[in-house]
Amino acid sequence: MKSHQHNLIGKHVRVTDAKNKTLVGKEGVVQDETKNTITVNDQKIIKDYITIDGGKKLISKTPTERIKVHQ
Repeated sequence: MKSHQHNLIGKHVRVTDAKNKTLVGKEGVVQDETKNTITVNDQKIIKDYITIDGGKKLISKTPTERIKVHQ
Protein backbone atom coordinates (compact mmCIF):
# COMPACT_ATOMS: atom_id res chain seq x y z
CA MET A 1 0.00 0.00 0.00
CA LYS A 2 1.46 3.36 -1.02
CA SER A 3 1.56 6.16 1.49
CA HIS A 4 -0.30 9.29 0.46
CA GLN A 5 1.76 12.48 0.37
CA HIS A 6 0.15 15.51 1.95
CA ASN A 7 1.94 18.11 -0.16
CA LEU A 8 -0.98 20.56 -0.35
CA ILE A 9 -1.30 21.13 3.41
CA GLY A 10 -0.45 24.74 4.22
CA LYS A 11 -0.88 25.97 0.62
CA HIS A 12 -3.40 28.65 -0.31
CA VAL A 13 -5.98 27.35 -2.80
CA ARG A 14 -9.03 28.66 -4.66
CA VAL A 15 -11.90 26.56 -6.05
CA THR A 16 -12.18 27.24 -9.79
CA ASP A 17 -14.97 24.78 -10.59
CA ALA A 18 -17.05 22.21 -8.72
CA LYS A 19 -20.18 20.12 -9.06
CA ASN A 20 -21.50 22.12 -6.12
CA LYS A 21 -21.38 25.62 -7.64
CA THR A 22 -21.60 27.27 -4.19
CA LEU A 23 -17.96 26.19 -3.67
CA VAL A 24 -16.66 28.11 -6.72
CA GLY A 25 -14.58 31.08 -5.63
CA LYS A 26 -14.00 29.81 -2.09
CA GLU A 27 -10.40 30.07 -1.00
CA GLY A 28 -8.21 29.45 1.98
CA VAL A 29 -5.32 27.43 3.35
CA VAL A 30 -5.44 23.64 3.11
CA GLN A 31 -5.82 22.16 6.60
CA ASP A 32 -5.98 18.46 5.67
CA GLU A 33 -5.67 16.30 2.58
CA THR A 34 -6.85 12.82 1.66
CA LYS A 35 -6.47 10.94 -1.61
CA ASN A 36 -9.50 12.66 -3.17
CA THR A 37 -10.30 15.70 -1.03
CA ILE A 38 -8.79 18.66 0.76
CA THR A 39 -10.17 20.48 3.78
CA VAL A 40 -10.28 24.28 3.56
CA ASN A 41 -11.93 26.35 6.29
CA ASP A 42 -13.38 23.14 7.81
CA GLN A 43 -15.08 22.22 4.51
CA LYS A 44 -14.15 19.14 2.46
CA ILE A 45 -13.62 19.88 -1.23
CA ILE A 46 -12.91 17.41 -4.06
CA LYS A 47 -9.45 18.08 -5.49
CA ASP A 48 -10.36 18.05 -9.17
CA TYR A 49 -10.87 21.78 -9.64
CA ILE A 50 -8.67 23.89 -7.42
CA THR A 51 -6.00 26.46 -8.17
CA ILE A 52 -2.93 26.61 -5.96
CA ASP A 53 -0.61 29.52 -5.04
CA GLY A 54 1.06 30.95 -8.13
CA GLY A 55 -1.72 30.04 -10.56
CA LYS A 56 -0.98 26.32 -10.69
CA LYS A 57 -4.03 24.16 -11.23
CA LEU A 58 -4.44 20.69 -9.76
CA ILE A 59 -5.40 18.59 -12.77
CA SER A 60 -4.81 15.03 -11.65
CA LYS A 61 -5.04 13.12 -8.41
CA THR A 62 -2.03 10.95 -9.27
CA PRO A 63 1.10 12.05 -7.39
CA THR A 64 3.36 12.13 -10.47
CA GLU A 65 1.12 14.49 -12.44
CA ARG A 66 -0.65 16.36 -9.68
CA ILE A 67 0.32 19.96 -10.22
CA LYS A 68 0.79 21.52 -13.65
CA VAL A 69 0.96 25.16 -14.65
CA HIS A 70 -2.50 26.47 -15.41
CA GLN A 71 -2.58 27.93 -18.93
